[in-house]
This record gives sequence, C-alpha cells and structure tokens, in this order.
Amino acid sequence: MSTITTILSTDRITDSRAVINTNFSNLNSDKSEKANNLSDLTVPNTALNNILPSQTSNSGKVLGTDGSNTSWVSPSGSPLATNLVQGITALTVAAADPALPKAVGDNDPRVPTQAENDALVGTGTPSSSNKYVTADTDALKELLANKSTTTTLGTSDTLYPTQNAVKVYVDNNVGEKLSVVTTDATWVNTDTNERTWFSISIPASTLSTNNAVKVKAFVSYTITGSSTATKQIKLKYGSTTIYDAGALAQTGTSGTYKGYLEIILVGAGSTSAQEGSISMKLSTDKLGDLTYFVNIAGTGTAAEASGGTLNLLVTIQDGAGNSADTFTASHIIVEKVR
Repeated sequence: MSTITTILSTDRITDSRAVINTNFSNLNSDKSEKANNLSDLTVPNTALNNILPSQTSNSGKVLGTDGSNTSWVSPSGSPLATNLVQGITALTVAAADPALPKAVGDNDPRVPTQAENDALVGTGTPSSSNKYVTADTDALKELLANKSTTTTLGTSDTLYPTQNAVKVYVDNNVGEKLSVVTTDATWVNTDTNERTWFSISIPASTLSTNNAVKVKAFVSYTITGSSTATKQIKLKYGSTTIYDAGALAQTGTSGTYKGYLEIILVGAGSTSAQEGSISMKLSTDKLGDLTYFVNIAGTGTAAEASGGTLNLLVTIQDGAGNSADTFTASHIIVEKVR
C-alpha cells in the first residue's frame, strides 16, 4: 500500500507541487486497493469472502482466533440449533382434554400442599382441614424397645408381641380339632366277650401336663327283643381302665334309645398322670318320655406316659350274648383343649 510522502521544507514551489501531486496519486491508488478487496459492497457475501481467510478445503469449519490471527478451525461440537432442527420432524398441538391430568402445583387438590407434606413426614400439625393426615404420625409408631418375644403374653398396654409370640400363645391356649370321624362306629352284640366299640389315637405329647382331650358323639342303642342281659361299658387310656361302669342291668323292650356320649381326658400336672370322665344318657325318642334306659357317669385316673401316642377307647361287654343288640356312635368329634 502507498503512503503519503512527507513534504520537505523547500524554497522551490515547483518541487512542492510535484510532491503534492505524487501524494494525491498514492491516495487514489489506496482507495482502488481497498475497493478491490471489498469488491462490490452491494454483494455482502462477496465482500466478506475477500477479507476472510481462504475457504478452500475448509468446509464445515468455523472462524477462530489464537489471539493474534484468524483461521478456520473444526468445531468442538454440533451447534445446538442444528440438533434442534434435526431432532424435530413434526410438531402438533392438540386441543386440551378435560379428562387428562392437570398441571401439578399447590392448586391441584390431588397433590399435598407443603403444610400437608410436613404433616405426612411428622413435622406438621394435623387438623380437621388436613385431609391427608388424621393423627400425629409419631404417635402411630411402635417403639422397637417395646417389642416383646415372650410367648406367655400379659396385660401390658405398652409392649407388643412378635408374630411368633402370638402363634405360640394361641397354639398353647386355644383348642384345636384333632379329628372328626364321619364313619359310624358300631358295636354289635355277638358274644359275651369285651370288645372295642370305638378307639381314638391321641398323638404324642397332646396331653402334656395340663392339656385336655374332649370327645363327643351322638349315640343310638337298638334292642331287637326283650332282654334282661347286662351291659358293661369301660373307658380306657392306653392299657389303663380309667372308669368301669359295671354291669348295667336293663329291663327294656325292643326299640331305639338315643342321646350323647361325652369323654374328657386331662393331663393331671404330669406327663405320666391323667384323669378322665365319661357320661352317656340314652332315652326313648318319644315326646315327654324322660326315662333313661342307659345312664352312666364316672371318673377315674391313669398313669400312662402321654409323651407317646396312645389310644383312648370305649369297650362294651354283654352279660348274655344277646344277638342283634347294637350301639352306634355317629359324628365323633375329638378336640384338644389347652
């Protein structure tokens, strides 16, 4: 680029005029150069290309600087605008649907307010206006220190039992069904021998030291003809006869007598000590006839080892061997009582 020559002090006018003419010529040359660099200012892109670094082989690069000079550099990431344009293919705005959820906020009745949230986490004060909390949440919590594993339970209003403690307590204190015999147990008189009417297996350790077994059944006794023969009924546990009703005399005539049989067997403070009782009253099924044809009731003891499985049984022996006399026990229910 040309520069303006310094005008030297001179006494000669002609020389001064020559210097001035030269300087104006240089100014015109500078103007022409600048115009060539900017090309045509009416075409911005062309003018910009003339003053930027060469763009050859720099497609996709951006203008950068090292603090002194500009150059084309590769971008460190994709422009945000490019990502947005590439990611959106279509945008449709539909009309609001009243059935859809509304925006979440303090004005949404389905979402707890800050005060309600505080109450839920135990930092607020529940009130009638707080529809999410009805009581102090801290007051509803059980203290771990009050957990009790004692299986005997008690009367405390502070302690709370574990699941196992409750189970053991219930198992030890509530009765349970041992068996239900739906098949009738029938004794038919055929001879004068003592024969078993029915037998019930009592599982090992059922009686323990203070548990009990209760047996109840509906009984009918049928006589086919006149008979004066005795009937001897016994209650046994294991090999021990707990109660022997003796020879019961009868003077009845043919017919059927009905009633209930009940047996109770208990552990008498030791696994090798038991007490038992039997009761049976049979009468006619005629209305108003309260005459009992068979009426036995008695108690006794045994010293069997109840830690093992033993049978509880009732036997009958006929004094004359009258044929066709029949005892039938129906709906035999056996319960364990604690």
